[in-house]
Amino acid sequence: MRCTGDMMTYVQDKELYALDAWGGADPAYRLPVRVVTEFAWHNLFARNMFIPETDPPSARPIVPSTR
Repeated sequence: MRCTGDMMTYVQDKELYALDAWGGADPAYRLPVRVVTEFAWHNLFARNMFIPETDPPSARPIVPSTR
């Protein structure tokens, strides 16, 4: 997709911040969310909006979505 290609070209020389979190407090209905930001303070804002993942990030590899 063109949008994904443009985004990958834009971020290739940038340091990115990733956050794996949950949307929703009830474990039966929560949804996994991955937030990738260019600035650390954007990531801190997202951390306040979602429930952070409790597993260490090194336990799961980050695989880019192809959609």
